[in-house]
Amino acid sequence: MSRQKIVELVLHNALILNVFSGQWHLSDLAIDKGIIVGFGGYIGKKMMDLKGAKVIPGLIDAHVHIESSMLTPYEFEKLILPLGTTTVIADPHEIANVLGMDGLRYMIEASEQCLLDIYLSLPSCVPATPFEHSGAQLDAKDLALYANHKHVVGLGEVMDFNGVLVKNKDIMAKIELFKRMGKPIDGHAPGLTGVDLDRYISTGIRTDHECETVDELREKIEKGMYVMIREGSAARNFDVLIKGVDSGNLNRILFCTDDRHPQDIVDEGHIDNHVRKAVANGLSFENAIQIATINAANCYQLKNVGAIAPGYQADFLILKSEDSFKVEGVYKKGILVHDAFTHKNALTMDNKLTLSMCNSMRMRPFDISELEIRREGSHINVIQILEGSLITPLLKLPNTDAVMETLLKLVVVERHHATGNIGKAYVSGLKLEHGGIAMTIAHDSHNIIAVGSDDVSIYTAIKGVERAGGGIVLSRGNDVLDVLPLKVAGLMSEHSAVEVTDKLKCLMTLVYSEFQMDAKIDPFLMLAFLALPVIPEVKLTDQGLFDVKKNQFIPVFTG
Repeated sequence: MSRQKIVELVLHNALILNVFSGQWHLSDLAIDKGIIVGFGGYIGKKMMDLKGAKVIPGLIDAHVHIESSMLTPYEFEKLILPLGTTTVIADPHEIANVLGMDGLRYMIEASEQCLLDIYLSLPSCVPATPFEHSGAQLDAKDLALYANHKHVVGLGEVMDFNGVLVKNKDIMAKIELFKRMGKPIDGHAPGLTGVDLDRYISTGIRTDHECETVDELREKIEKGMYVMIREGSAARNFDVLIKGVDSGNLNRILFCTDDRHPQDIVDEGHIDNHVRKAVANGLSFENAIQIATINAANCYQLKNVGAIAPGYQADFLILKSEDSFKVEGVYKKGILVHDAFTHKNALTMDNKLTLSMCNSMRMRPFDISELEIRREGSHINVIQILEGSLITPLLKLPNTDAVMETLLKLVVVERHHATGNIGKAYVSGLKLEHGGIAMTIAHDSHNIIAVGSDDVSIYTAIKGVERAGGGIVLSRGNDVLDVLPLKVAGLMSEHSAVEVTDKLKCLMTLVYSEFQMDAKIDPFLMLAFLALPVIPEVKLTDQGLFDVKKNQFIPVFTG
C-alpha cells in the first residue's frame, strides 16, 4: 500500500485536458516546487477545490518579436501572462539590428529574469540583406557565443531566402552552426514554392510563418515544415490559413503573433485570441489548444512545457468559460500569476538600460531639399499597399498629374552610421491628408521611415523623431502634433504597457481623425514593413527602391 505524499499544492476536481490524447479527465492535480508531480494520491499543504473547472496547459507563442510590442520584456510579460501565454519563442533581431551584441545580451539577460519563459531563436538576419544599412552585423562566430545558452532554442527566421538559394557563405555558416547542434532553424519564405522551396528546406530550415494561401501551407507541410498561423497587427493571415488545417496536418501547425501592437493585445488578446478564432472557424477546442501548446513545444524541443503531465512545468490555465475562452486563473511554475508578480524579485528596467541603448540616433544633418525626387520619364514605379498583407506589389503607373495626386511620398533615412543615405519612393493605397508620420521602427534595419503628403510635414516628422531619441512622430507642416518616444534602441519604451497603450490611442485617434487614414489599416505597423527587402514585391531601403523578386534596385521614374 503506497503512502500519500505531501506536496505544495493540490487542485481537487480539476477537469484536465490531455493534449496527447485530446481527452478530458476529472482528477486531482498535484504540484510541488513548480513541477506537476502527478494526479491522485497526494496531500497538499494548500488544497483547492476547482469543482470541475477546466484546466489546460499554458499557451505558447511560437514566433514573436518582443520589440514590436514597443515594450521591454519586463513590461511585455505583464501584458501577456494574465492572458494565458506562459512561454514565447522570441527572435530578437529587431534590437540586434540596432545595437548588435549589446542588444542581444540585453534580451538574454531579460530571458533569465522574467517570469515568462522567453526562449530565443538567435537572429540570423543582422542585417537582413546587404541592400540596407543596419546598426550592426552578427556573423556565425558571434552567434556561437550564445548558441549553447539554456534559453536559446535555435536559429531565428532566415529571411534572405535568395541568399539561401545561392548558398551565401555567411548565411550558410549560421545554418550549419545550428544544424550541428541539432537545434531548429526558423524560415521566412513568403510565396516560395516548387523547386526553390525544396532547395530552401533542404538546408535544414523547418518552419515558416509567411504563408498567404492554403495551397502554400499544405505544400510546406507536405515537404516537412511546421507552418505557423499568424495573427499579428499588420499581417493577419489567420482566417485564410485556418481553413487548411485538417486531421492529417494538425500536428504540424503552430500559432504565432510575430508583430503585435500592445493595443491589439489589450483589445483582442494574444494567443488566446488565436484559440477563439480557431474555434469560431470550426476547429474543435481541443485541437486548438493542441496547436497552441504541445505542437510548439515539440517543434522547439521544449521537454517540460506544453502539457499537463508528470514532470512538466506547472504552467496551466483555469478556465472560466470554454465557449468564449475566458481565463479565470493563470499559474506559472505552480504560482498564481498575480502572486508571482507580487513576490517577484525583479530588476527594474533602468538597471538593465545602458546609455548606449538609449542613444541610438546617429544621423548626418540634411536639408529638406534632399527629400525631392526628380520627376522624369513616362512611368512611375510605385509600392502598392494591400490591407492585411505584408506583400506589396509593384505598380507601374503613368507619370501624370492625376496619378501623382493619388500617391504619398515614402522616405527612409539612415540613422546608424551618419552615411547621409536617403531612400525615396511613392506609395499607393495609403491615405493621409495633410500631414506626415515618421518612426524609427522600420524592419529590420530600423532606419527612420517616413510618409507624408508634403515634404515639409515629412521633414518635420523626421527631425522630431531625431530629437526624441527614437519613436513615432506625427506632424503637419512645421508643427509636431504628437510623439511616442521609444528611447530603448528607438524600438521600445521605458514606460509601462498602460502608458504606451494610452499614447498609441492618442496617435491612432489623430491619424484616423486628423489625417483621414483608412481605419482598416494600422499605419504604424504597415509603415514599419515597407522597408523590409525580403518580402515581395517591392520595398524601400536607405539605398533606394528595391525589387525583391529581381533582387535589385530599380528607379522611381522610368521610361
